Parts: sequence; structure tokens; C-alpha cells
Amino acid sequence: MAIGRNIPEWVKLFDSSPTTSHSADFFPLILHILAQKVCHQGTVLQTNQNSILMETFGDNFTKQLQNLYITMSMGVMTSRSNTNGITIDTSSTGILQSVYTIFAFVHLRCPSTTRDYVVPLILGAIGILSTMSIMRRDSAFDELLANFTKLMETINSDQKKAKEEAVRKKFNKYEISEMEEKELHDMTPPDDFRDIPIIPTIQEILSTEEPFLRTNKKTGSYIDADHYLDVQFRLLREDFVQPLKKGIQDFIKNR
Repeated sequence: MAIGRNIPEWVKLFDSSPTTSHSADFFPLILHILAQKVCHQGTVLQTNQNSILMETFGDNFTKQLQNLYITMSMGVMTSRSNTNGITIDTSSTGILQSVYTIFAFVHLRCPSTTRDYVVPLILGAIGILSTMSIMRRDSAFDELLANFTKLMETINSDQKKAKEEAVRKKFNKYEISEMEEKELHDMTPPDDFRDIPIIPTIQEILSTEEPFLRTNKKTGSYIDADHYLDVQFRLLREDFVQPLKKGIQDFIKNR
């Protein structure tokens, strides 16, 4: 709770160089606190979670975590430590479990931070675990490696979806470039156009979600017949659904 009341003091922990007189257990303790006290849904710090995480992640945090990665790769981590009355697991698996908990939570709450900051640190953890998994043949390393790998796959998938959504929104505003149009046509449709009912459902009529649409190709060729039919069916259907949808939504809003 003290963290939430005085975030600037918490941040000062990262203002000093990693080579200062902090004990070897200092940064693992920080990771332990973040994982156990900040990065879960039931914490008393829930209202301050985003602020704490945004203030925590910076150059010094990165340097200290990278230095910890180097120490772990050299195999000199102890198993458990008692720091300021708190017993924490300072083994490589204990520390990397804390790192995983933090980064999985950050991706859930702050996707932009994941993209700009966390991805290189996740890749670093995957590199260490890949080496340890081969050298030590410990199932704990295999499990953590699988978790980090799955997290990375989720991040890549979410970032791809976000990019596709941004391109689709630009298309709906007629602001799409030739390169973006190509990206749009290279996208995999979210569903089979043959399964889309011609008559819209109530849920679709009331939804504000943008439909998946692709432009008529003015140059070049379609990939195949399915590509052509998918594009034409969705555009033709939207021509009659969109005015109906807008009219009903406007009526409901202004009645």
C-alpha cells in the first residue's frame, strides 16, 4: 500500500545505477513485489496499477533486468533469500516466473508498453530459458519457456490484429494508400463469407463494430476465386446493410 501512496519514492529505486551498493537480492525483491503485490486483479493497489507500472518501466529498470539476465546465464543465482524480512525465491526459475507474471499482466493492461518496451525483454528471457532448458534438463525451465513463448505468440497476434484494424478503419474513411490496400487484401478474413447470413441479425444492426471489408481491386489480380467472391459479397452486402444499420441506430438514438 505504501507504493500506491508514494509512487515517486518507488521510482527513485530505479534512479540509481545498477552498480550501486544495492545487495544482489535487491532487484529480485523488486520483481517479487511487482509480481505479487501489483500485477494481479485482487491487489489493494488496483487503482494505481497502471501508474506504478508506467513509472517503473524505464532505462534503469531495463539495465537492471538485463544485468540479472547475464547473472542468470552464468548460473550463479542462489535458491532462496530473506530480504528485509521477506523470503523470496531468487533462483533463476523463481525470478523468471516473476518476470513472466509482470509482463503477462502488462500486456493485458498496457498493450502499447508491451510493443514499445517489453518485447525485447521477453525475447531475452526466452533466450536464457532456451539455453537453460538444454543444459539443465529441468521441467521447470521447459514450462517457463513454453509460457514465455506462448506470451510472445499472443503479443504478435494481438499486434497483427491491431495493425489490421487500423488499416480497416482507414479504408472505411477512404484514407487508404496503395501499400495499405495490398496489406488489406493479404489479410485472412475473420470468417468464411459463405457462413455470413444475407439478412443481418439484431446484434449486427445494433453493433458499432466496423465490418471486415476490402476494396475492389483496380489493378492486379485476385488471389483466387474465393478471394474475389469474398471481397464482392462483403461489399455488396454492406451496400444494403449499412444504410439500414445507420437508420435504425439514428432512430434509437434520437427517439
